[in-house]
This record gives sequence, structure tokens and C-alpha cells, in this order.
Amino acid sequence: MVKFMSSSYLAPATSNKPAVLNDFVSRDPSRLHTSATVVVVADHGSALASVHEDLRSCLRGLAAQEFDEPIELLLVVSTEHVSQLPPDVLAIVAGLRVIPVDSLHSYDLKNAGARAANSDIVVLLDADCTPSPQWLQAAVQHLRANPAASVVTGRIVYQDSGLVSRSLALLSRAHYDDGRVARTRFISNANGAYRREVLLRFPLCVEAGPFSGLLQSESMWRQGYRVNFEPAMRVVHAFEGWPMERDSRNQIGHATIAVRRLDPSMRFAWLLRAGVGSIAIFAPLRTLDSWWNCLRSASAYDIRWWQLPVSFAIAVVVHALEVPGMIRAFRKQSAGRTDYR
Repeated sequence: MVKFMSSSYLAPATSNKPAVLNDFVSRDPSRLHTSATVVVVADHGSALASVHEDLRSCLRGLAAQEFDEPIELLLVVSTEHVSQLPPDVLAIVAGLRVIPVDSLHSYDLKNAGARAANSDIVVLLDADCTPSPQWLQAAVQHLRANPAASVVTGRIVYQDSGLVSRSLALLSRAHYDDGRVARTRFISNANGAYRREVLLRFPLCVEAGPFSGLLQSESMWRQGYRVNFEPAMRVVHAFEGWPMERDSRNQIGHATIAVRRLDPSMRFAWLLRAGVGSIAIFAPLRTLDSWWNCLRSASAYDIRWWQLPVSFAIAVVVHALEVPGMIRAFRKQSAGRTDYR
């Protein structure tokens, strides 16, 4: 099982800590070695009870990792929410270190986690994602076996196994997941393992909102950094149905325009010259791209060929849900109220 390490190991051992920790208590902190730092980000965007239950599931998944090497585990939360963390949550994994940050934005929290990490590999994981037992082993082994890779990103599925939920997961994730180990142009920062020096060089950009991670991956791509996809690096994302999808799609639509404003060298940024009228091009292009991703990656999300028409139809709906966010971005307005931070 995984061995968790953090600065808290230097405190006197208590009865609820596993015996393996005693091997590290007497060592100089500067000599402590960890194979990876897992940064769990809890942004508390929705109801606290739901957030805390998701966090419990996430930490239990981390405690069950089949990884026989010491790691560091950081829980990064907004300063104003630290006092609201239930004691039982903090007790799930011995050695958990809480990092408070004076921000509500998930990208600020993730960047702070990268700066606080003591390992050469930093794995970013959202608190509403529960990792499979082989998740961490797959991430670390992939980066060790592929020294040219700067980042490896993993598969995200939804806890609801119905056809609509599987289709929504496919439509949200298949742009970087074609069902096999391969190079990709995109990163899921909700489930991504970075070489720390690369993450520090390319921090996540807060200005364009919580769905602007494309700015990071595009910058890496243009400068020759390699991003890989690893299907064994699998997590299960909490699923809250269509309200969650409407919220995320509104944010994605806003980010589609906002990131191209910030980085005019991105693909299709030239379309912004047409103003709001460019939405008539962006929306169909994004739908066609999703249809192609469905054909390419359906089997990875347990979508059979005769179920593809359902996924195609849902693609039309979700991209229509992005249009209001695009309009607000062109008007230089915020994306509106959201549970995402």
C-alpha cells in the first residue's frame, strides 16, 4: 500500500499512524524522499455537505492506492474554508498536509500546491474525483518510462453508468482520450501528473476562468513539451446530472472565447474578428469535432456503435449550452454564477 509522507511526520508518532511512518520520523527533513506529491484541490464551489462527501471518497481512494513507495499528500483549500473541514475527513489519510490559500479560484489553489510540493512529480487531482487503485502507479510509471513526456493526463469517467452519463463523459473528455496510450495536445488538470519544473514554468492561468486550461497546454505544445495520455490513470468524477452539465458548458463556452482573446496565436483565434457572429462558426465546428471524437473514442467509454446516434444528439445539445457563455465573453462580461472556481 502507498506510504504517505509530509512535514507532519516529524511530529511525535501517534497511535493512529501506521508503523511504516516511524522509519521517517528521526530523519532530517531535507533528506526525506518522495516519489510523487499528490495535490488534492477542494474548491468548495457547491454545497459543503456534497463537497465533503466527495472529498471523503477521494481520500479513501488515495488511501487504497496500490503503490509501494512514499508520497506526499497535500490538501489545498481556500483559507476561509479550512475551519469547515470535518475532523473525520482529515483523519482518513495519516500525514495529510493542509495548505490554505487566500483565493477561491481552483487554479490559484493548484498553482500553490505545485509551489508547496517537495517531489519532482506533482499530480493534480480534483477533490470530486475518486482514483482507481492503480491510478498513482500508472501515473508515476508512465513518466518514468517516458522521459520525453512532461505531463501525463488520465481518463475521467462519471459515477453514473447510464448511456446519457457515459455520453456526457465521452463528449467532455474524448478530445484527449482516444482509448490508448498516446501523445495528446490537451491536459486534464483535474487528473494530470506533471514534472514539477514544467508545472512551475507553465502555471494555470486564472484570468480566463476555471476552464481555461487550454492556455497552459497550448503554450507547452508550441514550445515542444510532450503531453501523453494514460488510460490506466483512471478516476471516477462525481456526477450531478444536467445542472452540472449546463454550468460547465456555460463556462466552457465563455473560456472558448476568453482564452483566444488572451492568446491570439491559438487555433481559430482569427475568427474573433467577426465578433458575436463567429459563434455561428464556433458552435458547429465544436459539434463536428465532438462527433469525430465520438467515432474515435466511443468504445473507451462503453458506447456501442448503435448507441452513437444518442451521443451525436447530446453533442448538439451541450454545444448549444455553450452559446450563452460565448456571448457573455464577447460582451466582456463574466460567465455568471457558477459552482466552478
